[in-house]
Amino acid sequence: MARISKLPAPWLTDNLKLMMKIRDKAYSKYKKNKTDSSWNYYKMLRNYLCKNLRIKENSFYMMNESMQRAIDAVKSGMSKKKASLS
Repeated sequence: MARISKLPAPWLTDNLKLMMKIRDKAYSKYKKNKTDSSWNYYKMLRNYLCKNLRIKENSFYMMNESMQRAIDAVKSGMSKKKASLS
């Protein structure tokens, strides 16, 4: 039986994936040391990454939505031309 997996999020760039690895390493370091500086570093990376992920995801969906509107406009324009020619 083949296992079906979800495709990765299309807005995840290589830079964001790298930042996720850095964030995870910072969290591991905090778990070992439990210092304020390691916690603050992890927190800064986490917040920065969350903000950028939100921005990338929202811009991805906004771009797709505007592209879909443009396609719909072209399709409706074509159907109106066909109707007027008939």
